[in-house]
Parts: sequence; C-alpha cells; structure tokens
Amino acid sequence: LTARLGALLIRGYGKVGDLAAVETVIDTMSAGNVALDEGVYGELIVGGLVNGQTEKAVKGIKERGASLKEVHRIEALKEALLRKVGEAVKLLVKLFPEDVLNDPSIDPVFRNLCTELLQLEQYETVRTLLNELPVPKFSLNENQDSYGVSIIFEMVKQNVPLPELMKMVNFLIKTERNSRALHVACDCAAKSRIEMYPKLLEILREQEDLRPHYFWPLIAQSFTKQGESGVLDVLKLMQRTKTEADAETLSVFVLPKLSVTLKDVRLALKQFEDRGIRIATLMTPFVSHLLYQNRFEDVSRVTKLYPAKLNTEALIWPLVLQATVNKSTANFKSVAEVVRALQDKAQDPKHDLGG
Repeated sequence: LTARLGALLIRGYGKVGDLAAVETVIDTMSAGNVALDEGVYGELIVGGLVNGQTEKAVKGIKERGASLKEVHRIEALKEALLRKVGEAVKLLVKLFPEDVLNDPSIDPVFRNLCTELLQLEQYETVRTLLNELPVPKFSLNENQDSYGVSIIFEMVKQNVPLPELMKMVNFLIKTERNSRALHVACDCAAKSRIEMYPKLLEILREQEDLRPHYFWPLIAQSFTKQGESGVLDVLKLMQRTKTEADAETLSVFVLPKLSVTLKDVRLALKQFEDRGIRIATLMTPFVSHLLYQNRFEDVSRVTKLYPAKLNTEALIWPLVLQATVNKSTANFKSVAEVVRALQDKAQDPKHDLGG
C-alpha cells in the first residue's frame, strides 16, 4: 500500500460516507510504515467536510493546511462553503498566495469556483466567498469596473432570478468592490439576455438619468423579434423612464425600421408625440428620412403642419443626393420648392440652404 493508493482509497470511501473504511486505510498505512503525505491529508480534510466531521477537518487545516496541494485547497474550500463551515472557509482562503487573493479582477482560481457554485444556484455562497477576499485596491489608471464582471455575466447568462442578480450587484457596490456593477449587469443583459435588459434599465433609472444609447440594443432586438410594434414599445419604455430620444437615436435606430408606420406622416408624428418624443427633436431627422425616400410632398405637408424649426445643415446631404440621382426638370423643381419651404423653417436664418 502506497501513500498515493491510500489517498485514492480514502477519497473513494469518503465520497460514499464509509468512515470506518477510511479509518481502516489509515490503520493499514500506519501498520505498514507508510507515511501520510499531503495528498492523504488533503483527502482526509475534504472527506471530513463532506461527512460533517467539521472539527476534525478544521483541526487538519490548522495543522496541515500550509502543505496542502492547490487542488485540495480548492475542493476543501468548495465543500466548506457549501456546508457553511465559516471557520474552515476563513482558514482555507488565507492559504492562497497574496497575488491570488489581491487580484483586482478576481483570480481564475476563485472565478472558476464561483462559476461552479453559480451552476449549483448557490448565489449566497458566492457572496460569502467574495466577502472573504480582500476589497480590491485600484490604481488611477486601472479599470475600476472589472471586479466581478465574470460573475455577473454568468448570472445573466444563466437567467437567474432578478432579485438574486440584484443582491450580487448591491453586494459589489456596497462593499466597494465595483461601484458600476449595475451598469455591468445592464451591459451583460444587452449582449446576452435582452429580455432582462428593460427591467435592469428601470432599476438603473431609479439611480440616475438614462442616456438614449442605452436603448439601442433593445431597439435592434425588439425589431428583430416583434417588428415595428417592438420599436414603438421601446419608445414607450424610454418615455416611462423619462429618457428623451435624441436625433441620432431617431435617425439611425428608429426611423429606418418604421416603413409601415411612416406611410401616414400625420399619424406617425402623432404616435411619436404619444410616446414622449418632442417635435422639436424629431422634426429634423424625420424630414431627413423623408428626403432620402424622395417624399417631397410629405416634407412640404409636415413643414406646414408643424412650426418646429429645422437644422438645415443636416438636410444638405439628402437634398444633394436627390438632386444628383434624379436630374429631371420636374425633380429639380420639386427640390427647389422643398428647399424654399425648409429655408423658412431654418433654426439659423443665416444658413443659406439654397446656396
């Protein structure tokens, strides 16, 4: 009987809870003058934790912990965490090197253990482990929102209940491990779990004003899944969270996706107004979109109906494009009429749109 074989036997018997067989192996090794090495002690500590022999396990950690292999430290730490043996957890964490403990983005050793625990739905246990690690100290040039990102991403990917995700987010914020944990959660949801994203945005809104670009991923995904109604629903969400859509959001992400809605311009403008979009913000990107579609009559109708001023500099390119693509006399006449109508609504009366 060798120490290696003894360790394997102790591991097997420990897993099935046969403690008498474990003692027999130890007695046999002693009788054969086979020294108990770090592998044997590691299996005894792990087995003690698995089988509720916490006092014996804690004593083993105190006496032999420094010589344990990393694989046994990690396994023992996992078992101690799962069984809430707080003293063992504290002792085992202290056995890891300083550079591992103080990694500002969580060392892979602990990161992988956290992932295993999350897969077992041991969310509180993960927080217990993190709480035993030192609070990270960042230099001025370091990214200060990296701590716990992998954990948040894993929780979002697993679609954990929102209250559990928020417990982790709040823990990271309150313990000063990651002050932007909620922003990280929003970013992870936008990339991998879009159905969770609106709820997180509403929580974020309780703490700060939201920016229009936060809604861009949601607009794209909603259009893919629900078409134009999905886009309009996102505008409702923006209204509910008191987030005003800007010109870029409207021109790049909203208007190009609403071909059916925009067939009736008056009805379309009414729908935008009902969703909190200010006409003053909407009018320039709206007119620009119509110009790109060569809808000169609708442009004239809209500019007559609404007194909103236009950023005529932003309308130069679509006008030039239409004049270049269609060089017929009738088209030039239409362009000239539109230019005259737009010039009357210019925010800057000195801007020579016709010129």
